[in-house]
Parts: sequence; C-alpha cells; structure tokens
Amino acid sequence: MAGATTNAEGKWGVDAVLDGYTVESINITTTPIREQVADQKNIVRKEIRYDTRHDLRCTLRGTAEPANTTLTIDSKTFLVDLVEKAGTYNGLQRWNVTGHCYANCTAETALS
Repeated sequence: MAGATTNAEGKWGVDAVLDGYTVESINITTTPIREQVADQKNIVRKEIRYDTRHDLRCTLRGTAEPANTTLTIDSKTFLVDLVEKAGTYNGLQRWNVTGHCYANCTAETALS
C-alpha cells in the first residue's frame, strides 16, 4: 500500500507493492547458506557462507489468483512455492503466498 505513514508509535501500513494486488501483510526471512568445513576428525572448524536464501510469506488481496511461477515484490523476484485461497475481505479475494529466492538464483529451469 503506497503512502504508508509514520507516527510516534510506529509505522502504519505496508510499503511493499505488487501490481494488481493490495499487499495486506508481508514477511521476508533471510537465511545464510553455509558449507561446513571439518578437519581429519570430522570436527567442524569453520563454515563458509556461499549464498543467502530469502523466504517470502505474504497475504494479498485481488480478483485473480497470483501466478504460481514467480512474484516480483520491491525489485526482488521470488519463486512461488504455494498459493492458497484465503477467504475474502470487503468482497475481495485474499491469497496466502509463500516463495523463496537466493542471492544468486531467482529463476527456475523446467526439465524437458
């Protein structure tokens, strides 16, 4: 919802934008992806961070079901994992959507 305001108690509204939908709520979790490096006795001596995973959970309001391939929210493209019909609000259909992306991968390749 564009035009979120701030007051002494905190921020009002959601800044995330997705064309054709009202973003009711959004949560993005960031998780580092690491490789464990063990010594000759299999004791982990260090970890190497080689990527970052971003997980999306959001509730959208709109007339059409969101695409089940990718969603771009605030310039970040997520691969959609789940689209769930979530009832209505003031006559508009609600959708719960989960998805993910990596810092180095935002597209999938279908096997032929």
